[in-house]
Amino acid sequence: MSKARQLADLGNQVDDGAVTGSNMVINGAMTVAQRGVSFVSPASGDYLLDRVLYNHTGSTAIITSTQESDGVVGVSPKSLKAQITTAANASPSANCFTQFVYYFEGNDVDHLGLGTSSCKPITLSFYIKCSTTGTLPIGVSNGGTRSFPATYNVTEANVWQRHIIKIPAVTDGSWSSGINRGLELRLGLEYGSDYTGGTANEWNSTVGYANFTTTYTNPVASTLNATWQITGVCLNVGDSAIDFPHESYGEALAKCQRYYYRRTSVGSNGNYYRYVTGFATATSTCEGVLEMPVEMRATPSLTSAGLFASWDSTSVRPATSVAIGGDGSSKQTINLSLGGISGGTALRPVEILSSNNSSSYLELNAEL
Repeated sequence: MSKARQLADLGNQVDDGAVTGSNMVINGAMTVAQRGVSFVSPASGDYLLDRVLYNHTGSTAIITSTQESDGVVGVSPKSLKAQITTAANASPSANCFTQFVYYFEGNDVDHLGLGTSSCKPITLSFYIKCSTTGTLPIGVSNGGTRSFPATYNVTEANVWQRHIIKIPAVTDGSWSSGINRGLELRLGLEYGSDYTGGTANEWNSTVGYANFTTTYTNPVASTLNATWQITGVCLNVGDSAIDFPHESYGEALAKCQRYYYRRTSVGSNGNYYRYVTGFATATSTCEGVLEMPVEMRATPSLTSAGLFASWDSTSVRPATSVAIGGDGSSKQTINLSLGGISGGTALRPVEILSSNNSSSYLELNAEL
């Protein structure tokens, strides 16, 4: 690219405010993987790498998804990969789809003025490496009544290619704000014909998700062992794409932890990893306050795995239940409560720890 072309593009981005704007996609570099790095036959509704949701309905396609150390130099060393381990039908039936979804929190896109006369245009850019060629569909929507269908064209197999989708301002429709879903992005591997009747590259009126995307030609989902990889996902203000903005792993992790935080038993004494300190609320229960590293989007739900116990300086007392206690849980802290303890002493200080188990963990979930 010539210097003149670079300067012209830079000037366009300055006019749009894109240079000073940030990437609205969290973990677009695919570096944060709190839930793990390999997902065999994930279920619909499972999150894979942080902020990336997998949806799958009505299709015979089965995938294995992994975080790969195969990225784009100057963009990211990591990528998300999907491999087709059971192929779909070549012609997907109605109500059939296999897709990856990203939900934007309203707080991150409210400044765009979606649905108003002052709405700003936006530009989506991303890098794809795919083993099959042809067009693949995407859809940007408000989750019900307005959608912007488009495709990107994989012209060469197994080569990283950057794709840019320019999305004009949308001046109508109902758009949620604040801590709710403000904007939805879907990247599909396959869709049934009831989803693909939208007019490409313009805002469409839809009912639910009917016709929210458009027709495509790439057979990746119906090709056994085919692969699809993505990294460098960016959504910025303006009608031109900015260079993918680098941020540290710590910055990306902190942003992801607003939606999901996993606390895992680690260290040389992982079998008895200390989660929090607290006190015995009765002979069979105890509580302790767990502080989140960042404020979460909403008061989270709790899932635990492995065995937990209390330690009161005399004995390790295994518990039979782990839950959020009833008092004072919020977006910043939760009361971690253990039940089913035997032989405790009420009001005695305790530590809540893993019970001779190095694979225990706590998951706090406030995803959109």
